Amino acid sequence: MKETGIVRRIDELGRVVIPKELRKVLKLKEGELLEIYTNDKSELVFKKYNEVGATQDQLDLISKILYKNTGKEVAICDTSSILAHYGGKNYLQGEDISDELYGVLDDRKSRLIKDRNVKISDEGEKPKDVEQYIVPLISSGDLYGGIILSADKLGSVDMALCDAMAQYLIYNIG
Repeated sequence: MKETGIVRRIDELGRVVIPKELRKVLKLKEGELLEIYTNDKSELVFKKYNEVGATQDQLDLISKILYKNTGKEVAICDTSSILAHYGGKNYLQGEDISDELYGVLDDRKSRLIKDRNVKISDEGEKPKDVEQYIVPLISSGDLYGGIILSADKLGSVDMALCDAMAQYLIYNIG
């Protein structure tokens, strides 16, 4: 674990302010959920919370099912990182999502993108000459993440399967 040298005092209500520098490095946004727990060393651990509401096994299974039934690259993300990924050249799971993808998800509309490809992760390359179907995961008006299907050509059945899996995840969120 990196040492930062930053010290903060707990106030009378038990609050601690996370320094702006750390929020920026960790891409923590206002209103984002954090999981707080202790580890076996009695250390207090703050971790970005998986907002999608499914276990890692469920997310892996959904991405695998979508891939097996469509043959297309699949990524499932929350509002900050790729939670599951199947297919494609690069393994993106655990990578931060790009600001560009967040912007598309935050628009809160499913969309088929043919003309301009959206960079999925900060670390990955911008895909070239592929179609992308991006479905935001929205429950009770809140954005929780999205499913991204990418391939040379996407058909209506591919998109319908992606929509069905998104509805399944949304049902589990709410």
